[in-house]
Amino acid sequence: MAPSLKNGLRHLLRRAAPGDAPRLSDDVRLAMIADTLFDAVFVHVDGWIVELNRPFEEMFGYRPEEAVRLTVFDIFASEYHDLLVDKIQGESTDRYEVVGVTATGEGRHMEVCGRTIPYGERTARVVAVRDTTERKLAEEQVGVLAFQYAADLTTVSEVARRLPRTADALGAREAICEGALAVCDGMIAVLMEPDGTGHLVSTAVAGADAAPMHVPIDAEGAATARVFLSGEPYFVADLTGEQGLSRRVVDKTGAVSALWQPVLQDGRTVGVLLVAWDRELAHLSDRAAAVVGLFAAEAAVAIERADVLARLDELNGTLARQVEALRLSDQVKSDFVSSVSHELRTPLASILGYLEILTSEEVGELTDLQSEFLDIIETNSHRLLTLIDDLLTLAGLENGKLAMRLEAFDLSELVYGGIQAERPALAERGLEIDLQLPADPVQINADTHRLGQVVDNLLANAIKFTPAGGRISVRLTEAEGLAELVVEDSGIGISPDDVGNLFERFFRAGSATEQAIPGTGLGLAISKGIVEAHGGAIAVTSELGHGSTFTVLLPTSA
Repeated sequence: MAPSLKNGLRHLLRRAAPGDAPRLSDDVRLAMIADTLFDAVFVHVDGWIVELNRPFEEMFGYRPEEAVRLTVFDIFASEYHDLLVDKIQGESTDRYEVVGVTATGEGRHMEVCGRTIPYGERTARVVAVRDTTERKLAEEQVGVLAFQYAADLTTVSEVARRLPRTADALGAREAICEGALAVCDGMIAVLMEPDGTGHLVSTAVAGADAAPMHVPIDAEGAATARVFLSGEPYFVADLTGEQGLSRRVVDKTGAVSALWQPVLQDGRTVGVLLVAWDRELAHLSDRAAAVVGLFAAEAAVAIERADVLARLDELNGTLARQVEALRLSDQVKSDFVSSVSHELRTPLASILGYLEILTSEEVGELTDLQSEFLDIIETNSHRLLTLIDDLLTLAGLENGKLAMRLEAFDLSELVYGGIQAERPALAERGLEIDLQLPADPVQINADTHRLGQVVDNLLANAIKFTPAGGRISVRLTEAEGLAELVVEDSGIGISPDDVGNLFERFFRAGSATEQAIPGTGLGLAISKGIVEAHGGAIAVTSELGHGSTFTVLLPTSA
């Protein structure tokens, strides 16, 4: 070891040997220290290498006699020469990174630091060099892997985000295969699913063309069937001798390596995703296996969701067709009822005409018994006429053809007139009525006859369903451009189950049928249609055994 390096090391170490240690000469001791360092150490004067240790020989591949003929610029890449000059001239002690050049011309990543020391009557630089190539490669590999993981997960996330939005079952399956190719950089991807007859069939293909695949689930030699039954992935690096995949498929697609990945749903295998490459893969990396497994899990969810959405679309379509069929049927029925009602009015009008002639005794006197029978005929004829009119009104409301003759009038007068007409019925049943009308007119623009039907229906129902001695309240108010008519009774009431159906045609509440109270179930349906045709609304509140309250809202013309 050269004296100059020994002197430099003495300066750096400034260390005295322990008093009880075996005494070695300074030259031997320092040579041992220098040669057993892990880092390469060399000394240069004005850039010329003058001293080096054994790790320097091993790192750069130069023998001592070769190294001392070199400068620092010979052992470091040219792009770092300016940096070296700056560090030497500035006598820097900082660590910095460069690329070293070995005797064979190989570039190695290195970490360097130096210090200026006395060297005889001059100064020199002691430089320590550490090879960081392996660390650099490891860092780069980690970066590449991180990038690959991020790219793979982004692809999986994108497919997972896109698939649940489609109700196209076939489109979802094709997207799965296309996503698998993107994740695995494969040549062909095939999704195999059971067809319900004991076979696995290809439901989607992406990449290279392939004829439809059909594999019996109980085929022991078929890799697809084996993976489906075991639920475990299977990878083959070289398909040349593989019997688990049809030679026809291998020859036609040019597949060299293949992976069979089970598609699991709640721990149950619902399919197999086959991915093949046109190049030989020595092995399937853990990274690729993990990503494909994650992708298969997302595919299982996507398949289930797409199938459910497709089934919902199918059911919605069926329901829409059924609703349309019911609508047409209802229209036909309404048209039929309207037609029949019109036809019935003609003979009924004739019956009532001749009945009037008979009761007027224009063709002869009647006995008391004959008069009684004719009264019964007249009563029931008028009931039948009312029913026919109700059916025609309802049909007109449903098909939008009900004639309306709008005129301005005072709603208070209409309500008062309706109550006066019901006075005999109120007196007959011993019912008390409380009428509250505003002092000022309530002007509305409506069909007097049709709204009269609404008032008559509500009053008739209140009278009919209120036991003798009961009470009926009628209130009319106006506020904020709306007229509010409230008809309240202390009658038998309506159950909560029946309230929601009360305005449906032909519906009769259970409380009415149980007490055999007559009715057709058309009055409230007609009332609702007339009120809504005038831009209003009708509602009911009721409690079984405690009466009912009907509220009608109509826009005023004020």
